[in-house]
Amino acid sequence: MMRTDDAVRFQTGRGVVPMRAFALLLMLPALASAAPVPKELKKRPGLQGVWEVVTMHSQGQEIDLYRGARWRISKDLIEIEYPEGIRVTNPSVVNKITAVDEGAKPGALDYTNYQGIDRKAAFAVEGDKLTLSIPVQTPDRPKALAADATNLFYTFKRVKE
Repeated sequence: MMRTDDAVRFQTGRGVVPMRAFALLLMLPALASAAPVPKELKKRPGLQGVWEVVTMHSQGQEIDLYRGARWRISKDLIEIEYPEGIRVTNPSVVNKITAVDEGAKPGALDYTNYQGIDRKAAFAVEGDKLTLSIPVQTPDRPKALAADATNLFYTFKRVKE
């Protein structure tokens, strides 16, 4: 005699098995043969996140002025917060991202800064390290990531909020 409860049961040679368990057994071969997720589709941290300034170079010279500032980079914004003690006109700056190409070498980041000036930056993310080069004397994107006289060059470390 078959019992009835909330699950439909199926009679097998070894006894009564709930139907949902039997259905799972039928699906196992299909699940086992499923292709692995390609690397490019796996979640990777990329450019988005919270970054803290480790070093900054202006005109080829390292300066400590913005060390410790935090950049929150989202899909469409760069929000910069300066630590206490840094004298800036606006302690919280927001820049609008207009385009990002993480596949380019180096990566390409286009944004409009808080003053309305369009910038074309180059970047690279390696684990929890971000390097960013922003042209100062030209509207052209830097071709390489380097601290030279024509760029603001930053190194950041990824931080958790």
